[in-house]
Amino acid sequence: TIKTIRHRGSAVWLEPANPNLEPFEAPQGTEVLGRVVGVLRTL
Repeated sequence: TIKTIRHRGSAVWLEPANPNLEPFEAPQGTEVLGRVVGVLRTL
């Protein structure tokens, strides 16, 4: 699931793009491995 990074004080939270999932605090040492720059879909 794609997540948005949010900084709240000294904590880092991950907010899923899927509204059915809950945001959660990222564990210490979490690393970002990539970045979404676009989504392609076939209709």
